[in-house]
Amino acid sequence: YGGQIRLHHPVKAVRRFKDHVIVVSKKKAERFDYVIFATHSDQTLNILEKPTREEKILLSKFKYESNTVYLHSDPSLMPRRREAWASWNYLGYSGWTSKTKKVCLTYHMNPLQHLPTKMPIFVTLNPYKKPKSSLIHKKFEYAHPLCTCTSMEMRSRLADLQNKNRTLFCGAYFGYGFHEDGITSAIDAVKYLGIRPPWEK
Repeated sequence: YGGQIRLHHPVKAVRRFKDHVIVVSKKKAERFDYVIFATHSDQTLNILEKPTREEKILLSKFKYESNTVYLHSDPSLMPRRREAWASWNYLGYSGWTSKTKKVCLTYHMNPLQHLPTKMPIFVTLNPYKKPKSSLIHKKFEYAHPLCTCTSMEMRSRLADLQNKNRTLFCGAYFGYGFHEDGITSAIDAVKYLGIRPPWEK
């Protein structure tokens, strides 16, 4: 369908009208037929001008948790026994408390993505210790949706927001917070515009 990817164009506001929408970025304002919010629900509310009462109620019910992620090559954040290494590795630590404990996972990217390198590449979420400095490639800070009783209840009502005021929504918060949930919700969203994935044609 074509289109352009705009890097370094943070969106400041989205204004909706009867027959179009205006997307205001840091650099300019542009007119479009529709807008699809592929952002966290709280980010959506921050940039959506004049959200409806229903949008305010539903999108405000999803909470997020910050997570620190390292891309690294430090095997000390993998199971001690090499034979126990898997693509997904849960790591426990006795020093965690009920207030500080977060899930610590290390993804072994070499088998996951069939990387053409002998260097071990790991992605660790919320490490209980920092990887060795010389083996850190990049550090990231992410926010992930929390699965709560409220969010599970609200997500069943998200379809009520779709395709109103030339607006569509998608994101991991439509499901359980996984990447697959974000992709599934995006596929569902664009169907309102008559776009279907090639495997359904």
